[in-house]
Amino acid sequence: MVVDSGTNAIFGATLVGYEAGELVHVFLAHMEAGSTWQTLERSVHIHPTYAQALPSPARFAVS
Repeated sequence: MVVDSGTNAIFGATLVGYEAGELVHVFLAHMEAGSTWQTLERSVHIHPTYAQALPSPARFAVS
């Protein structure tokens, strides 16, 4: 995840792997909405999917 350190807005993400196609729409929607990584962290995703795990790395986006 690429996050602006001043605004915490999500600018992009690099996705590699078999299920990257499932995850890309989540990042696109948050980027289009101008969401922060905190918004992504609070997001609720349908279970069981890879997208439901995105809040975990969002917590470590800004360190």
